Amino acid sequence: MCYMLPNRRYACERCENSYTTINNLKRHLRYECGVLPQFKCPLCYKRFVYKFRMTQHIQHDHNKRRNRGQLYPDAQRPFRLHEMQQFLHEAHEPETASEV
Repeated sequence: MCYMLPNRRYACERCENSYTTINNLKRHLRYECGVLPQFKCPLCYKRFVYKFRMTQHIQHDHNKRRNRGQLYPDAQRPFRLHEMQQFLHEAHEPETASEV
């Protein structure tokens, strides 16, 4: 799984990264090294290892184009950002039990 370097760092066997703690190496192996990033931007097709990086991407890359329409995958027309957020909220809102 890993080996310790002479400078007391834990090295990944798959790549050249090394870490000061075994827990950092385990995190690297679990989420970063050779693993497809699990968080996908809902506004484009970029993927991210960490959710906060995806959030930063949305705020920086998509909000600066706020006044221009954004295409959502499978959408029939471009949405403005607030329309997109409303669409996503409604599309992914959990269903409530209907009264009989």
